[in-house]
Amino acid sequence: MTPRYPRVEARLETSEKTYRAIGHFIFHFSIGEFIIRSNLAEEIGLNKQHRAVVESYDVGVLCAVAKEVFTKSRAEANASKA
Repeated sequence: MTPRYPRVEARLETSEKTYRAIGHFIFHFSIGEFIIRSNLAEEIGLNKQHRAVVESYDVGVLCAVAKEVFTKSRAEANASKA
């Protein structure tokens, strides 16, 4: 049976693929963001009750802070790789 409105159905199929891809990206991006936040909080020794401080950062600031903290806290390990 051929579709009654093939152009509409093709557009809907394309839209669904696009929305699924966006959802897939957001899901994996959020997991990565959570891992960075969690590792950063653990690295600086934050209690669970104070983790809201780390959670308030946007991703750009979070990455900059994490890079700075991990560079300083793991300087010896990084120096041995150079």
